[in-house]
Amino acid sequence: MKLSFCVFLLSFSISLSLNSQKRNYIKYYKLINKAEECFTVKKDKSCFTYFDKAFKENKPFLKDPFIAAQIAFFLNDTSAFYRYLKIGFENGMPITAINVSPIIKTKSTIEIINKINNIYTTHHSKKAVNEKDYDWICLKCYQSDSLKVKVGVESEFYQNEDETRRYILDSFLLQGKFPNEKLFGITTNKSLIDFYKKYNRTPVYPEGLTDDYFEEFELRLKCPFNIILHSKCFFTENKKLFYQAMINGYIHPKEFGILEETSIIWHQNTAEHPNESCEKAKYKICYNIFSKSPFEKEHIFDNTNNGLKIVEKNRLKIYMQKYSVDLSKKNLEKEIGIKFFFDFKDR
Repeated sequence: MKLSFCVFLLSFSISLSLNSQKRNYIKYYKLINKAEECFTVKKDKSCFTYFDKAFKENKPFLKDPFIAAQIAFFLNDTSAFYRYLKIGFENGMPITAINVSPIIKTKSTIEIINKINNIYTTHHSKKAVNEKDYDWICLKCYQSDSLKVKVGVESEFYQNEDETRRYILDSFLLQGKFPNEKLFGITTNKSLIDFYKKYNRTPVYPEGLTDDYFEEFELRLKCPFNIILHSKCFFTENKKLFYQAMINGYIHPKEFGILEETSIIWHQNTAEHPNESCEKAKYKICYNIFSKSPFEKEHIFDNTNNGLKIVEKNRLKIYMQKYSVDLSKKNLEKEIGIKFFFDFKDR
């Protein structure tokens, strides 16, 4: 009896260990960072080794195979181009998302377009989601935006978002997760239209659904992340939980950095939020995500030699891409038309 119980415990421990390894995205982040750095330096196919290892390691964030596909397109490696698009489609990327890439949009032939359509038709897989949780979050986000447009940032708006953040804390963060792309897929024009139709709602921002812009161009789930940003204290109070969700693959390192920098830039004056109270951060963590602006109360951008060393050290701690590599990627976006950045901009 004792032996059987020990065997059970051993099996259970091994199972927990394996599940933990599957959830851990540290190696994935490092491989993606290495792949991008490799391309910015060498501009050859050697970066594909790291991309391939990353995609075998964990299910990707959609932007990563899409970036890899664009690089392959630039290098005229058609096999790799279609392979990475296939990975994106298998993980729920809509075919319309490819139009955000200048290099693909302007240089694709009819033959390439037909091939892309065939790959999409054969391999596209719609993200399986918990509809109850997804609909609840969508409804709360819709309600929040509606209140903001109708009454402005007032008590009713705060109460609505506070309720949503409590739900996110209890149902996701405390379980090491966050309701983002990995659970619910990305925001798309179709998902918004389907939501409006299902609940007989009208678009809060109808100008957002245009013929030349698609929500999927941003390759992220927008709503839950936005609601966290609206709080002045939530990230600071739950930083350890957000960090664990990042390690588990439910928040991207860049998103973690955006939340932390924003919490310092404009979320320390709690007088504007009647339901929150938190002390001003005693540190100025700096990732150089947001540019130095004369309109910001707090500056967390440092372009000095010593400051850049600190920035790189801070990024390394959370597995974010090097600042020097991001600068190279920004230059390459302009030079060769590869879309590298899908960061939160609507601040």
